[in-house]
Amino acid sequence: AVFEEARQIVLYQTYRIAGGVVCVQKILERLRATSMYQNLSDWMSTESSIDFSFLKNIPSSQIITLAAQEHPQTIALILSQMEANQAAEVLSGLSSVLRADATFRLTRLDKVEPETLQDVKTSLSGIFERLLKNQVVEIDGPGALGTILRFTGHRTMRTVIGQLRAQGRDLGDAVANRVFTFEDIAMLTDREIQMIVRETDLEEIAVALIGASEEIKARVFCNVSRRMWETITYKMRDTGRISKIEAQGAQQHILQVVRQLEEAGQVRYVWGDEKDIFV
Repeated sequence: AVFEEARQIVLYQTYRIAGGVVCVQKILERLRATSMYQNLSDWMSTESSIDFSFLKNIPSSQIITLAAQEHPQTIALILSQMEANQAAEVLSGLSSVLRADATFRLTRLDKVEPETLQDVKTSLSGIFERLLKNQVVEIDGPGALGTILRFTGHRTMRTVIGQLRAQGRDLGDAVANRVFTFEDIAMLTDREIQMIVRETDLEEIAVALIGASEEIKARVFCNVSRRMWETITYKMRDTGRISKIEAQGAQQHILQVVRQLEEAGQVRYVWGDEKDIFV
């Protein structure tokens, strides 16, 4: 009788009102009903734990598409169970009318029956499970291989990239660009950076540096003459704001210069467990 009464208290408590559960636990502990308390704890762990963490694995775009078809009250409930950063993405993707209604209802949320929350979770998980079965997973193959090669020794890295280039120069270069990035130039020696600057058009350097970190800018500026520094900084100011694609294009051209110098044995880069990787 004690166990069943406690179970009913937990069953009909409103979600997130911890007092009901804590109160029942204290009552059972005082009654020293050890077996009953354990049974109740086991039941609560399976029946009362309503976890929406599966939403973290769902692209926000898919949640937005689904939410647009739901009642604003349901949307508010879903948002309340999501992590803040993902909820912000979903909220931003809703129409202004739906966003206003859902946010108003979200501010009014206080107590939700566990059965309601469980119904929403079950419905959502079923829908997204069907969606994910038909979803094509995008994988950056060159990026994945590049990351792996950064942790291999020099011989392995050079052999793999050489084999890829034998099948297609662009394929080998795509992987090489992931092994050695534009930002990695900052880790080259002063002599090597000076060599790269001499082999590269100053206007291209200026465009590439606009989208670069302060570290790489400092390394380059420390290895050019005052006249070159003035020319590059002037071109950077004169160019103004550019798209990310333009900056990356200029950076890729400079990386081509790095690869040519590496192939000529003039650039040496230390990486990986063997501490002897050239790129």
